Amino acid sequence: MKILHAGIAGILLLTGCAGGRISVMKTADAVTAEAAKPDYDIAALSALASGFKAGYISDKKLLQYSDAELARLFSALSDVTFYLPEQDTYVELQERVFRNKSVRNTCDKADIRSMYKAYLGARMFAKADALRKEFPDTKFYSMPEKVVSDLPPGRNSWRVYNVLDEGKTVELRDSHLGSGSKVAMLMLPGCEVAEAAMQKILAAPDLAPAFRRHGMVMTNRVNAESVALWKSHFNFPEVFLAYKASDFPGFDFHSSPTFYFLVDGKVRYSFSGWSRRENPDYGRNELLKGFAAISVSTSPAAAQ
Repeated sequence: MKILHAGIAGILLLTGCAGGRISVMKTADAVTAEAAKPDYDIAALSALASGFKAGYISDKKLLQYSDAELARLFSALSDVTFYLPEQDTYVELQERVFRNKSVRNTCDKADIRSMYKAYLGARMFAKADALRKEFPDTKFYSMPEKVVSDLPPGRNSWRVYNVLDEGKTVELRDSHLGSGSKVAMLMLPGCEVAEAAMQKILAAPDLAPAFRRHGMVMTNRVNAESVALWKSHFNFPEVFLAYKASDFPGFDFHSSPTFYFLVDGKVRYSFSGWSRRENPDYGRNELLKGFAAISVSTSPAAAQ
């Protein structure tokens, strides 16, 4: 994690003193600039986003903003809710700006889909469904129609959604990453590198048995249809949606593919990527190192 640099600290100081609309727009532009960096820093984004004071983004205050300012603010809040999906306050602020844009008839389909993604990222399924019904002419990617739970009250770690009925139903359950030797492969929907890696793993005699016994695939993007397709295409049932990223401390859901090797919930080894031009066997070799780190045999007999 990077140390908050002086430039960001200065922006926060200025926005805190400027007040009102000017303060919010300074924050919005700073957030947009940070999010656009190839090496964006989540900690810096979080610090900058704290400059979005709810009192300055009330329905009454938003009347003072121009259409262009509302567009900039909505874009910045979309960045925040994408990278910090569990902070419901920012989803609520994005929703407030969205409704004000709607009243002015300045919302386009991209804005609608952005709001939808924010709801799904925060696991606000009811609001996402209501938005789909409100804008039936907008094309949305799929979301679960039914959410059920197989967990006792009070469980707040290692939770995943098991995708059923070709993505129509999701069941909240324990991933079991907190016990025994486990391998978690994180993928992003549409990531060709990750999908190719998965195919190679399951086709390799020295990798497939151990991965089938100890491995699971997970994404935190709510795209149940993609998860259902992965299950079917790879003939691998252990594919899940993460409930929330905070259930998996230390996991990077923005890099695909990324592998974590755990023993009783403690990460013993991890790596990102798969094949590299200078080292085509990078992924395979790293996977073998990870198996060794959690003392998992790669022999076919061990999987029986």
